[in-house]
Amino acid sequence: ALFEAVCRALARVGALRARPATSAGLPVLRGRFDGLEFDLQYVGLPAALAGRSLAGLTAEELQRLDDASRRAALGCVDADALVGLAGVPPATLRGLLRRVRQWAGARQVEGGAWGLLGGYTWALLAGFVARGAQDMSAEPWPLLRRFFAELGAWPIGRPIAFGPVPQAAPSRRTQWPIYTPTPPAFNSARNLTSATLAVVAGELRRGQAILQGASDEAAGLAALCEPADPAGHRRALVLELRAPGEDEEARAFGCLEGHAVGVLLALEEVGARVRPYPRASREGGALRWTIGCE
Repeated sequence: ALFEAVCRALARVGALRARPATSAGLPVLRGRFDGLEFDLQYVGLPAALAGRSLAGLTAEELQRLDDASRRAALGCVDADALVGLAGVPPATLRGLLRRVRQWAGARQVEGGAWGLLGGYTWALLAGFVARGAQDMSAEPWPLLRRFFAELGAWPIGRPIAFGPVPQAAPSRRTQWPIYTPTPPAFNSARNLTSATLAVVAGELRRGQAILQGASDEAAGLAALCEPADPAGHRRALVLELRAPGEDEEARAFGCLEGHAVGVLLALEEVGARVRPYPRASREGGALRWTIGCE
């Protein structure tokens, strides 16, 4: 109901394109308004907490929220906590994260809906590495090299946390726990599958090898961010989306993203090794996604 009301209100004052989707199991409204892309989540506070600031809620009060509301609220609270925990100037953390996401976008390893890591999780990893590098020069380039040196050598699946690792029930879907910084912490990398974990780990090792001998930032970044090529697979599954109009396409897009991890898991269950490419291409009026499939 909130998403519908927001769409109606924004449509009255300007052009709006929006679609409901699912991100890491949470309902989200994704769209573009006046040139600005946005994600909107919903937090429902019980009557006893009505009117309270999210930043002022205690861990016990956050625990009283329903699961979706608590995780959406923590998305806001954690952003402030991460800046404080990183231990470097906010501008330095932003500079590091900008370079990390430039690489993740070019190599197509950013996209929680496709079994990879979302932008939020890449921010947690950037903050985690920066926190352990407070003795270094507070410049993004040295931190970027440390980012790949540390994570490229990180043991596959070892949890990452800003405090004690939470006790969690074992699950075959828990491939690499990357915990949020604010109690109650949760694993922000729940959508990783065994195959997509291997993809992320391989790209981190590739980055480690490239930057190990790179002294020049411009040349190092250019090699690091060479675009990944979906055409490099001998076999691939291609998902194609055609719709009669923009609104129908936006709704179908959200539906497809909500089921993408299920497709990957089904393929893995019959023995396939998958490599999703979350960036769609437009060909002949259709949107197309490629999943490398061996």
